[in-house]
Amino acid sequence: MKQVKVLLVVSDTDVKKHIKDMLKTSGYMVYTAGDGASALRLAKSVAPDAAVIDEILHGINGIEVTDILAREYNTHAIIMMTAGTYKKASMRADKAVCLIKPVSDAMVLEALDTLLKHKNCQTEPDKKIRGLQRKINTAKMYLMEEEHYTEEEAHRYIQKQAMDFSINMDEAAGNIIEKYKNSL
Repeated sequence: MKQVKVLLVVSDTDVKKHIKDMLKTSGYMVYTAGDGASALRLAKSVAPDAAVIDEILHGINGIEVTDILAREYNTHAIIMMTAGTYKKASMRADKAVCLIKPVSDAMVLEALDTLLKHKNCQTEPDKKIRGLQRKINTAKMYLMEEEHYTEEEAHRYIQKQAMDFSINMDEAAGNIIEKYKNSL
């Protein structure tokens, strides 16, 4: 069986080393770059199956790298890590699953696994990603209305629920929706 090639693009060397080690331990072949231009040069020679990209990069930013990887290198299993709000990131990077920092190893691995499971079907990943984003947005709406959370606080709460109960984001969002659906 072919080993999955992951392009990891993070400027912070400590974070990059941590994620690289975690991905290698999980069986991925990892190629690293510290900026957007280096990432695109590497992508040309490596042809990655997947990518984990920090939004903030020197030169070419993570959103631009994501767009180019999807368009020119047919890389559709892309995770973008962002310090911004989920709404801003998802609006600007419609070709990636956005994870709000800080991200856990489990969150990166779960998102990568989900994307790679559906990689061979051209429309299925987009539908699955949009469905997951819609579910998370609905759960955030409930938390913002009922608990008066900001959008970022609501997203972090869903992430925390997923980690605390060892479930995926889809299940965590579903649990929140179920809890609040009759209250609005």
